[in-house]
Order: sequence, then C-alpha cells, then structure tokens
Amino acid sequence: MWEHAAALAWWARAQAGDIWTPYCVDRDAGNALLWAVRYCNDKYWPEMDNGTLRIDTCDGGSMVWAVAAEVERGVWNCHVDRHALSAGLILVCACKGRRTCVPHAKFLFHSLDQRFCDSEDTRRAKWFADRTAQPTAFWFEHAQSGEDLAFGAEEAVKWGVVHEVVDA
Repeated sequence: MWEHAAALAWWARAQAGDIWTPYCVDRDAGNALLWAVRYCNDKYWPEMDNGTLRIDTCDGGSMVWAVAAEVERGVWNCHVDRHALSAGLILVCACKGRRTCVPHAKFLFHSLDQRFCDSEDTRRAKWFADRTAQPTAFWFEHAQSGEDLAFGAEEAVKWGVVHEVVDA
C-alpha cells in the first residue's frame, strides 16, 4: 500500500512534467520510483508528451533494472542534475527521449566482479550498446576491466549517453 501512496505523491509532482529519482534506487525508494513510473506510463503520459526523469543518483541494486524496464515502456526524457552513477547511468540509458546533463555531471559504469561469467558481461554490454553510440565491444571491455569507468559530461555526449550538455 505504501508503494501506491508514494507513487501518487511522485505522480502529483510529475503532473508538472518531472519525476525526481531517489539518490539510491533500492529497496523502498526504488519500489516507490517503480510504482511512480508505472503509474505515469499507464495513467498520465499517454495523454501528453513525454515526462522527464531528473536524475541525481549514486547507488542502487537489482531494483534499478525493473525501473529501467518500466522507463523503456514509455517515452521519457531525462536530465542529469549532478550524478548518474551506477544505477543512475542505467536510468539515463533507459530513457528513449531527449537526454541532457549539466556541464559538471558525473557518470559511472561499473565493471563486474570477476566471479561473474562472461555471459553477464556480454548481456549488459549489449544492453548499453543498444542505447548509446558505443559498440558492444566498448562496454564489454570496460565491464571486464576490473576498474570502474568514471566519465564526465563531454564523454557522455561523445559516447551517446546523453544528447547534449545544458545549463541547469
């Protein structure tokens, strides 16, 4: 029941056109975000143009993939206000509409723990390649490097993660 109440609160803010993502897309906050995006996809956005996810997210868990799938069901724009680290980067890439960020935005792509198999790296690399201007090999190499890939706004535009850098 709390998910529905939280989603309605976020949906009320979304009527102005924006949903702010939580700083950590996991557990309760991730669930509420999932419900809010789902509610907007089903009840609100079909009657108007795209909504915007305002992203300043530094962390998350497996919940982010459910949110990303729901974001992809609609046509969402996104704007990175500060951070799109880890889960935030996944949400950015899930948006099918216009993707923007501020000049000082920070992005982070995690390499996977080497105990995972290559098929997980391949699947994730293909997911990112399908949503950016970089090929699967680029994302696969970074997934297997053992080091996280941190980058800024210029690289985000160059690599097709965002479309343009704008002032707040």
